Amino acid sequence: MKKIFIILLLGLSAITSTQACYDMTNEGQEAFYEALSESTADSYYNYKKDSVCDSLEDYSKKLYNTLLVEEVLGIYGYTTNDFYKHLNRTLRSGKVADKKKYGKLIDVINTGLDKLPNFKGEVVRFEKKKSISRFGVGKIKTFKAYTSTSKKKDFCWKGNVKFRIKSKTGKFIGMISAYKSEQEVLFPPKKKFKVIKVKKAPKDAVANCHDEKTLNVIWMEEV
Repeated sequence: MKKIFIILLLGLSAITSTQACYDMTNEGQEAFYEALSESTADSYYNYKKDSVCDSLEDYSKKLYNTLLVEEVLGIYGYTTNDFYKHLNRTLRSGKVADKKKYGKLIDVINTGLDKLPNFKGEVVRFEKKKSISRFGVGKIKTFKAYTSTSKKKDFCWKGNVKFRIKSKTGKFIGMISAYKSEQEVLFPPKKKFKVIKVKKAPKDAVANCHDEKTLNVIWMEEV
């Protein structure tokens, strides 16, 4: 009897593993086809799904068997140019029309991010800003949209402002990113950060992301 139970358990385990990251739920299909054109949504499911899911399985079988395929593809898609600007605009503006079109996809991505482990440690981000005066030491800043960062110490990007952020609940998504070398840590919407320290760049400095002396640097920690 014990042997039969073990065989059945192994069989169920194999089925679960095979079906993981395989079929979209009805809700997932609805989210994708409302937010994207039919051809783009089709390409995600028919052409990108297998390679993205394979990358996740290689990284962690546990996560592979935990995330739904629409969650994996939603997070992957955010790292491309297909829709991240639309999602962030929706989160910042709150316009009814945008929420109707992209709200379900945002929910799918957020649910997927919730299933990923928290990344604890320093991450970096670059932005181009005319002024950093609103980042006073001690202030709490709420970032309404998704916030992309990197856990790479030498990560370099365009911009005259470098954020050095102490992450507590950011999510490492590098294993399913379209740009794995960026080692992205993504913060879900509405995260709060406290400004710890600010260093201004010299007025005549030419911004060079490899040289902090030429940049405005803002240290923050997640609260």
